[in-house]
Amino acid sequence: MIHKSLMKESNYSYKKILEKIIKINYSNKQFYEKVNNLFGERIIDLLLRNPSDYIIRKLVNEPIEAKHLNKFHSIDIKVESYIESYSRKLPFTIISKNGFEQEIKIIFFNIRPIYIKNSYRIGEKYRITGNIEYYKGEIQIVHPESSYNLDKLDDYEFVEPIYNFNRIKINKKKFRKLIKENITVFQKIDLPEEWIDKKTINNNSWESFKDSLISLHDSKSDFIKDLANSFLRDIT
Repeated sequence: MIHKSLMKESNYSYKKILEKIIKINYSNKQFYEKVNNLFGERIIDLLLRNPSDYIIRKLVNEPIEAKHLNKFHSIDIKVESYIESYSRKLPFTIISKNGFEQEIKIIFFNIRPIYIKNSYRIGEKYRITGNIEYYKGEIQIVHPESSYNLDKLDDYEFVEPIYNFNRIKINKKKFRKLIKENITVFQKIDLPEEWIDKKTINNNSWESFKDSLISLHDSKSDFIKDLANSFLRDIT
């Protein structure tokens, strides 16, 4: 169970903990500086930004049927061709097929064709996620939520934490990448002894403060796996 101290405000001073947390590792200096100004320079400053929700991307490894329609899924496709439009009122359409030779149309509105072509190259295979629809006898996904080349699935997550930045102009994908870059470092850090006694923690089946933070953000944690399993039971 997630440590309850993360779910509500606490009067406990985190000073001793925060003093010992090392600074954020980063690959994008400009983005790091923005995060630093908004949240702080330490890894724990990132992890104390709790996810507001989780995206669950169930991969369809079978022919698409009625049970998949109007639901949010991931599918693997191969780009076959384009149907270009020369009017802004009409969509740009990608013709693709899944591994079961079903034709799937990927529809985009108001996006430059050159950008779409660079993102979806003919002959390449991708894992796309979105709402599967059946329109005029054809399977389609309009504006996929995400797309990953099948040869580059390192950033694909079956369950992905979502962070609420409605009032802050910050790139959510870059923020998630920064979390992933630093969570393995945080796992190796020794934190000071818990301020809640071990008996209380054990009696309530709580995780430690450190493990609770990791569980919220690590897509491989037991907490997130349980969340995904519960979701899959509900939709099957």
